[in-house]
Amino acid sequence: MHGSVQMVITQDKLLTLKLTQDQLYEEIPVRIQRNHMQQAYLFDYIRPEMPAFNTNVFKLAKPACLESHVHQAAEVTEHFNQSESDRMDQAFKAYSKVKKNLITNSVFKKAMTQVGESDMRVNKLDYLLLAKQVNALTSQ
Repeated sequence: MHGSVQMVITQDKLLTLKLTQDQLYEEIPVRIQRNHMQQAYLFDYIRPEMPAFNTNVFKLAKPACLESHVHQAAEVTEHFNQSESDRMDQAFKAYSKVKKNLITNSVFKKAMTQVGESDMRVNKLDYLLLAKQVNALTSQ
């Protein structure tokens, strides 16, 4: 090879130049990322003795699954709005009854406790928990 320089690194040259391993090599940060499909491949083909990879995770990302969850969330929201509307109607009827007939204090308390009892029957916590679950599913 005419005109080219060929480098030859020997242990003797390293000792005479007093070079250390830290001076020869440079550490480069490398970050390896795998997606779910690669992870499934690794589990299924490289390590067959491992338990099967859970592919249900992939179904959550499909449009049909997301669409069904959105429809369920819309139905639950509609049901919640209807129950709140019914509760407000009952409270308004009780208030207008009190205002119209000018009923006594004891009857007023009885009418208002009925509204409070019906409010206790509709548990809003169920709706909030379902909303949190839908949020967790859609944010994946």
